[in-house]
Amino acid sequence: VLDLWEERLRGVCSHVRIDGEVPHEARDYRVATFQGDPAVRLAILSIRVASHGFTLTAASVVVFGELAWNASDLAQAEDRAHRISQLAERVQVFYCIARGSVDEVMWRLVEKKLLIIDY
Repeated sequence: VLDLWEERLRGVCSHVRIDGEVPHEARDYRVATFQGDPAVRLAILSIRVASHGFTLTAASVVVFGELAWNASDLAQAEDRAHRISQLAERVQVFYCIARGSVDEVMWRLVEKKLLIIDY
């Protein structure tokens, strides 16, 4: 899924990509680029990687193009942008879920889990 997003966006806007293939040393550099370079408006992240270890307070919109069975991973990935030092007034979060797909079934289950986490 991330490959498709990146392919579509190549040449359209400056972005960074962070997924399991990116070495840990390079992740910090890419996060710093996203946080500090106003020309870089997009970060393409895998949920597993985005849910641990860094902050993306420069984000104002978060769009998930994939889901995870573990609701905690989704909540943590969202929280990377929701921080006290957040630069945007608010952060909008969207999930891309194709109607009639496995994602739609997953979302129903994950949504219930997210309600439990919020308590």
